[in-house]
Amino acid sequence: MALNVKEASSSNSSDSNSTQNWKFDVFMSYRGSDIRISFVGYLYAALCREGFKVYSNYLDDLSPVITNEFLKAIEDSRFAIVLISQSYADSEFCLDMLQHILATRKQLGQQVIPIFYGVDPSDLRDQKKSFAVALDFWERKFQDDVPHKVQKWKDCLTEVADLSGFNSKGLYEAELVQNVVEHLRIQFGLRN
Repeated sequence: MALNVKEASSSNSSDSNSTQNWKFDVFMSYRGSDIRISFVGYLYAALCREGFKVYSNYLDDLSPVITNEFLKAIEDSRFAIVLISQSYADSEFCLDMLQHILATRKQLGQQVIPIFYGVDPSDLRDQKKSFAVALDFWERKFQDDVPHKVQKWKDCLTEVADLSGFNSKGLYEAELVQNVVEHLRIQFGLRN
């Protein structure tokens, strides 16, 4: 069942959204190691079948830092799907990407759709469970070099937890994929 998915344009689009020349329809951000060959693959294929031009961060486990290509792809995408799984915060790459996605949302009017996959939004908002463990690790790692970095990530996790999106709880993957695709079809004015 979808969380109270709002009309994305009512909560975070700006005048620049209507005049922005988007290169991609959708940018997908996810922690690849736990869901790349299952849910992400299904969602990616379904979006492509519907004709959406999708940029996916398939190399997230191979790159230690976000490249300019990823930053540009984020900025060039009308929608960002942020698929939050239990291991999402284990990746510095994913957390940096989330920070850039939310900045792009504010600056360019990109619409962000979180999918809470096997996690509750309150786990992000309150930094509980796997998110508490990961953030504790990052705080220890960056305490001397860039202590404010982790606080920015915490703020980003809280922000994305408060966005309307989709929750996998109680759904078959096929149903969740269909709900996301249908939401995007509506946003693009592609109703049946």
